[in-house]
Amino acid sequence: SYLAKNYSDSIKYYETSLLSNTYSIDPKIGLIKIYLDTHSFDKVQMIAYEVIKVDYNNFYANLYMAQALIAQEKYEIATEIVHKILRLYPTNVAFLETLAAIYKKTDTKNINELYENILILDPNNIFVHNQMR
Repeated sequence: SYLAKNYSDSIKYYETSLLSNTYSIDPKIGLIKIYLDTHSFDKVQMIAYEVIKVDYNNFYANLYMAQALIAQEKYEIATEIVHKILRLYPTNVAFLETLAAIYKKTDTKNINELYENILILDPNNIFVHNQMR
């Protein structure tokens, strides 16, 4: 249902899954992805926060939370989240790309260096190549 963009059914299935196991993180991540796709950023933040309360360094909850914050132009909070995870995974390209998205809006003087660092880790990185055009 999610891949077919049938979001209402997807939400229903994820919520049903949560009823059987309220502690499960996977259905919450699924809901977060739907709410990102539908630009329901407050819901993204709410559910991501639930996950982060249980699993502070959860990769996807932190990544999607940062993306929702960027979409709302809450760059300072998004930067804090990205740096938190980059302290654990300093070469993670997904979080480096997220930082680049923040820099593109807030810190243009350091963005080229960040792009170069991403390309060192991933020479064929489509995100950076598209940004440098």
